Amino acid sequence: MKTWLPSGSGKYLSVGIELAGSFLLGMFLGYQLDKFFSCFPWGTLVGSLGGMSAGFYNLYIKLSKRD
Repeated sequence: MKTWLPSGSGKYLSVGIELAGSFLLGMFLGYQLDKFFSCFPWGTLVGSLGGMSAGFYNLYIKLSKRD
């Protein structure tokens, strides 16, 4: 069965999903901290930056591995 995706592209698709997921998780956790401590928007900003940093770190680690 022929697919429209090139061979080995699943690795790169999963990295993009993990990058977006870590950003959204960080933003969600920051927002929950904002609601708990009533300090909007600082928790959301810190959570977003933390999630984005974790996502880019994961991106760097996954793409720097040699197959």
